[in-house]
Amino acid sequence: MRLQLLMICFFNGALGLQNDSSQAEFNPAVIFSHATELLEGDILQIKCMIPVTEETQGQLCIYLCKDGIGTRMERLTKSKSTQEFNVQQVAIKDSGNYSCVWSTKKHFVQNVTAEGHNTVFIQVREFGLGSIYLRNTVVFESASVDLICFGCNTKTVKSFHMYLCMNGAGVDMVVAHSDGIARFTLGQVKREDSGNYSCVYSIKKNPLGNVAVTNEKSVFIQVTEMDVHQWSVESRNVIRLLCSVGLVIAAVAFLIIHNFYSIKAMFCTTSTPATRPQTPKPDDTASCSIETRQLKERRESGQTQLSSTVSPQGEES
Repeated sequence: MRLQLLMICFFNGALGLQNDSSQAEFNPAVIFSHATELLEGDILQIKCMIPVTEETQGQLCIYLCKDGIGTRMERLTKSKSTQEFNVQQVAIKDSGNYSCVWSTKKHFVQNVTAEGHNTVFIQVREFGLGSIYLRNTVVFESASVDLICFGCNTKTVKSFHMYLCMNGAGVDMVVAHSDGIARFTLGQVKREDSGNYSCVYSIKKNPLGNVAVTNEKSVFIQVTEMDVHQWSVESRNVIRLLCSVGLVIAAVAFLIIHNFYSIKAMFCTTSTPATRPQTPKPDDTASCSIETRQLKERRESGQTQLSSTVSPQGEES
């Protein structure tokens, strides 16, 4: 019995020494990642960098670890100090803490248990939470409603599947381009269409029945019946406004026409003396004739007196 206990302790100690020696063979590296939240089907891009020392001048092996366990391995030459890892079509199971280590020896990836200088937490989601925009939140029955959804810009994929959700359940889907913008139109809405509307997006196409996501970035649409009285009041207001505008236009037109003819008449009056001589009045003509006749009679009487004082021989009478 004692011999068995001694053997167990010996093997446990040997195993611990082996693990410690294997841990000592790995050196920490620095990890970088631009994106920490990804969608299923996206590409995970991570860079690992090692310090440049005399020890790192030869050929090295660099390992990408997730939650302290190796997942991938790449070789580094002495001319490189940075290695990029690309994980294609990530899934939810790929979420976790990532780090990088390096070694001068090659090991089986699954046997690498170490962590680097720092860790990066990568979250992989099935759906991304988008934003929604709506101009009017209160609409009448049978109206048309336009909603605009905004996702995220990405360079790794060319298009998204954008889903419109009502009360957390998918009701419509369109394909959005890399700018992450999509438009939805609800036509002939009814009162039962009232509810909270939100947008989610994914790379993979999912049936609408499988889309059940709660997004706090939502808008509430209230569909109400058409109020006939309110509609008539609004119609009367519109008619009054149109009549007022029509009266203003008519008044302005009248003033323009009146001013035009006034200016035209003034122009004709001032130009008449220069173009056409005035006709003398009847009273002026009569007075002129009388004065002429009197002047003629005076001349004739003067000549008669002169002839009576001088004789034909030139003597005085």
